[in-house]
Amino acid sequence: MPRPFALIGLTVFFVLAVLYNAPSLTVMIVFLSAVTALLLSVIIRNIRRQPAIPVALAGTAVACLMLILMNEFYYYPQLKLAGSTHDAKIVVTDFPEYNYGKYYYEAKAVEADGEKCSVKLRLMFTGKQDIAPYDEINGNFYFYKLGASSDEMTASYKSENTFIGAKSDTGEFIINKTDSFSIGREIANLRNNIGSSITCVLPGDPGALSKALVLGDRSDLSREAYNWLKNCGITHVICVSGLHISLWSLALLWILRKIKLKETTACIIMIPAEIFFMLLTGMTYSVVRAGIMMIIYLLSVILSRRHDSLNALGVSICLITAVNPFSAGSVSLQLSVLATLGIILCSEYVLPLISKISDKHHGFIYVEKPVKMLLITASAAMFTAPVSLSVYGSFNFSVFPSNLIIVGLAEVCMICAAVGAVIAMISTSIVNIPAFIAGVIAKCILKIASFISESGLSEIRVSEKDAYIILCVIFAAAALFALIEYSGKRILAPASVALCLIFVLSVCGFSYADKQRTRITVTDIGRGLTALISYKNETILLGCSGDDYDGGHKISQAMNLSSGKIDAFILPGDGGFNPDYYDSIMSSFAPEKLFSSSEDYSVRAKLSNRENEKITDEYNSGNIEISVCHDSSDREAYIVKTDEIKALFLPLYGVEISSLDKETKDCDVVVCNGKYPDEFFFDNMGMIVISDDEKHGCEYQNQLISKGINCCATAGNGDISIYGFNGKINVERG
Repeated sequence: MPRPFALIGLTVFFVLAVLYNAPSLTVMIVFLSAVTALLLSVIIRNIRRQPAIPVALAGTAVACLMLILMNEFYYYPQLKLAGSTHDAKIVVTDFPEYNYGKYYYEAKAVEADGEKCSVKLRLMFTGKQDIAPYDEINGNFYFYKLGASSDEMTASYKSENTFIGAKSDTGEFIINKTDSFSIGREIANLRNNIGSSITCVLPGDPGALSKALVLGDRSDLSREAYNWLKNCGITHVICVSGLHISLWSLALLWILRKIKLKETTACIIMIPAEIFFMLLTGMTYSVVRAGIMMIIYLLSVILSRRHDSLNALGVSICLITAVNPFSAGSVSLQLSVLATLGIILCSEYVLPLISKISDKHHGFIYVEKPVKMLLITASAAMFTAPVSLSVYGSFNFSVFPSNLIIVGLAEVCMICAAVGAVIAMISTSIVNIPAFIAGVIAKCILKIASFISESGLSEIRVSEKDAYIILCVIFAAAALFALIEYSGKRILAPASVALCLIFVLSVCGFSYADKQRTRITVTDIGRGLTALISYKNETILLGCSGDDYDGGHKISQAMNLSSGKIDAFILPGDGGFNPDYYDSIMSSFAPEKLFSSSEDYSVRAKLSNRENEKITDEYNSGNIEISVCHDSSDREAYIVKTDEIKALFLPLYGVEISSLDKETKDCDVVVCNGKYPDEFFFDNMGMIVISDDEKHGCEYQNQLISKGINCCATAGNGDISIYGFNGKINVERG
């Protein structure tokens, strides 16, 4: 059977990716089904002659068994610690991460209530502590389940093999500094020193980008710069992956060859160098995957064996999932595996055809490399599209020109920044030409990313549903063209052009049609109201409250389907707001206008270098019109109108509906913050959307439904999107 490791590895990976967060009963049913099918495949001769089927079934059974054992003997026992307080000894394993006003440390509990244990933790402090990697902390800590407010966050932490968070409610703990030698500490310090050296010689975003390119650490990158890269679809260049591993390996191999070392000797030296680089960059899944594949390649050279990239990919997946079966649920690993699979298949089956065309038509040689780069980018994008769509909810067309222009510059910048960091660590008095070159290139990358992000290309994006339709059409067309080609008719060139045209025209068409609809996204952020109103390339954020600490991230996700920027930010007066959301939004999206009637917001607006404008009568951009009305107690309500929809927003509690303007009586949709007003005018009401947490939202929703009213509540079940088009109102759960 050709490529057995590829088949086993990919089978195990896809099964784990689908089932890693499934209930144990579901996993057990799949396991028994796979075992039964495997026995039948062995018994039935015709199936037995096709070894791929029994091997795939065996891989499925093994994957399920791994999950069952992991759940019963590791995951569920650790969850029993959640919701309780323990006297613990905790060892911090890395430098802190600052997020939403808190400091988070990767750590491991080595002792709880006097008993030895080994529990990986996410340790939280409200203020920065004098803690270095591998220091010990003794104290009374409250253990809690990570991501309890969001299934998505639970799955993310679970894939990283971290299920429990810890915090000190009393603030009483003792930090014990440890001076004993530790490889982990030395690598963490070296990583920190390299990053500090880069940002020291290259301040600002150019240095932060260079640091991210070298180490994959984007913590110093401003939100604005990160959003430029995100809108261009090239955040993968600042996540250490196969691109970085390949570059460092090729650079080091080139140096070793220049000093006249034999190929075998150079490869032997390269193996520990690869392991060191994996440790230095944090052993992220994408790095480990790429590192294992590179080590397999080096071993094939040393042992004089033929290298097969697909088999190497399968082996790397098997090793990663054997250590942690939950790793298959990691979005970064899923994107890494699928992108690598797409690139390998493109390199083996598509690029040779391009080379043949270049050999026949000499004029084609001038565009051969850009065409190959575009095809590799397209293959990676196509294979990762299902995961990207499920995570981000949209497909960004600007990924193609961005990768063609920026990736090459990023490679040069990464090499120069690394050399510059080494020079800076040796002496700051040396003229650091590589660092200067890295800074210039980094500035160019940010300028290009900013230009593409603000161009019309970044606004050509399609929703998840539309993107799946496009993928299905392209797959069907590709299958048809393949059958025609197989029948003997040579249509490769016109078929390729036709597929490209189908893709471009369908993406542009769906994107244009989507912008003609009014979309109101009520984010699922707990007890509070935050809504995005989008229509014809304009987006307005109304409200900034809630109790979900991950609210800023959820707003960013909801923005994926809009134009990528917030044109106006409206904050209801005296309605309460979450400062973390506010700061995140102001720095991430820099809204052009800020409206509010609260002095608190005015102060914060000035701190954010934004002039505060009091919204008195209405906001009218030509596409979206927002008017303010007040009840008898001067509480605010907002009427949002477009060509397609009219919605009433009640961001404050206790609004007296009966005392509002008559114009509110014919709204298509009412969006409330928490408990709905008792005097709702139900006769003409099309839909009521309640933004509240799981406990209260479900209660209010059931009360309204029992009265025969069309109602939907966020209630911890995901965002709610309200669409208006051609006089029709549709509601979808996001």
